[in-house]
Amino acid sequence: MRISIWAKLFLGSVVLTAVASGSAGAYLEAKLSTLLLNRIEDEVRHHAQTLQVAYDVEASAGAPGAKFFDEATADEFADRFGAAAGARVTVLTVDGRVIGDSAVPRQDLARVPSHADRPEVQQALKEGVGLAQRTSDTLGVDMLYSAARLNNGRGVLRIAMPLTAIGEQVLELRIALTWAACIALLVSLLASALASRVATRTLRGIVERTRAIAKGGKARMEVFSADELGALAGSINQMADDLQTAVGDLASERDRLHAVLQCMKEGVLVVDDLNNIELLNPAAKKLLGVKGA
Repeated sequence: MRISIWAKLFLGSVVLTAVASGSAGAYLEAKLSTLLLNRIEDEVRHHAQTLQVAYDVEASAGAPGAKFFDEATADEFADRFGAAAGARVTVLTVDGRVIGDSAVPRQDLARVPSHADRPEVQQALKEGVGLAQRTSDTLGVDMLYSAARLNNGRGVLRIAMPLTAIGEQVLELRIALTWAACIALLVSLLASALASRVATRTLRGIVERTRAIAKGGKARMEVFSADELGALAGSINQMADDLQTAVGDLASERDRLHAVLQCMKEGVLVVDDLNNIELLNPAAKKLLGVKGA
């Protein structure tokens, strides 16, 4: 199947634009997803530190002793601040026992396994603040955890946020990038179609004028630009001029040779490889008795 130059240029532009748009979209999505996750990590870490301060303040304002390590008080704190922060808040003893959790009813806290082996808890006990990402054993969803060691050293306060928000925002981002890529592709297609049409129209003009020159026409091409197509038109014009000069020189040589042969008294006979007579001058015709032209 014959494919025109216009179709080749247009299809090439479509493929290049689609590849460029897809690559740019994938890169932006990955980059923005990473930035979004980093921002949420910073936010969760900040919430954990803020709750740490709030817990210590409330504990210091109450009666001395272990008031805030009473299960009822710790769970009430977790429920209250979990609702305010829109996240899961957990209060742990230093050995990892859960004594308050905004996502678990108080009567079920005893059945929650120890959190002493949780990476964010271990990091918080060592460094003061810990961060981890995994699927929650209790809720069964992907969560981002940040834990902070309480200043009295008797426990850990942890906050967790579901990563579904990131997935939703990434989905919105993907949709926006897809629409942007479609718009860019449409604009590129229109521009490519117009540019390809202009380029191929110029090429068709060059082809038509070249055919006319090949048939002996004296018209020359217009050099309309300084780009490659303009250079091509100029080269064809130069070639046509050189060809016309060469043909004129050959015609002059032929006329001179004909005049010389006509005036010669000696007979001249020219034959081809098959001994067919190609040329006889008048003297040869007279010598051989050949009549006619």
